[in-house]
Amino acid sequence: MRKILIHLLGGFTLKEIQESNTNSAEIGSYMTLVKIRAYAQSLNGLSADEWCKKMYNLINEEIKQYDKE
Repeated sequence: MRKILIHLLGGFTLKEIQESNTNSAEIGSYMTLVKIRAYAQSLNGLSADEWCKKMYNLINEEIKQYDKE
């Protein structure tokens, strides 16, 4: 009964919110990994040292963005 009342009032249960946050985190992680993979593929043909430096910089930039948020 409580769950029905919460939904009728336009709300969500705690369990639904937790599941939604988990899905959001998974989607965010997935999108970050896709971005990193695409960038790594775009660097194809560089020397190993140059490739590593650029990938390291990208990962650090991603971490800084999360720290700002």
